[in-house]
Amino acid sequence: MKRHLFVLVLSLLSYVYAQGREISMASILSKAGEVVNLVEKENNCEIVRMEFDIIHSKKHTFRTLTDDYEYVIIAFGDNRIKDIDVKVYKWLDNQWSLIEQDNDSSAMAVVSVKPGSTSDYKIEITAYEFNEGYSGGHYGLVICHE
Repeated sequence: MKRHLFVLVLSLLSYVYAQGREISMASILSKAGEVVNLVEKENNCEIVRMEFDIIHSKKHTFRTLTDDYEYVIIAFGDNRIKDIDVKVYKWLDNQWSLIEQDNDSSAMAVVSVKPGSTSDYKIEITAYEFNEGYSGGHYGLVICHE
């Protein structure tokens, strides 16, 4: 059974690479290492969450943020993503209300949030633009505080 699975995986990888599609997470993990170094060593922040996934348009994730900290939320894309954006929403008056967003055009988005109260927040990651020839890629998300 394991041998059949191994052969199937190798066949699939051969087919995917032959089609010119990159499926490796090596690029995003390399960038994650750079982000971790920047956050922990250069800015003395503690990472409280990391997330990786593939994205074609938008993804949502949720996190309880406390009023004890100011948070920095970083979204970054692999070599296929040209522009990634992040928005942070808080549940107010029975709807998700935008409280912070990234507005630049780069493969890394950074926002800072200082909650007025402990609450659940929705984080929206948008792959706004891809490099030529791509319609998807991996993203990384890091949430940290001092």
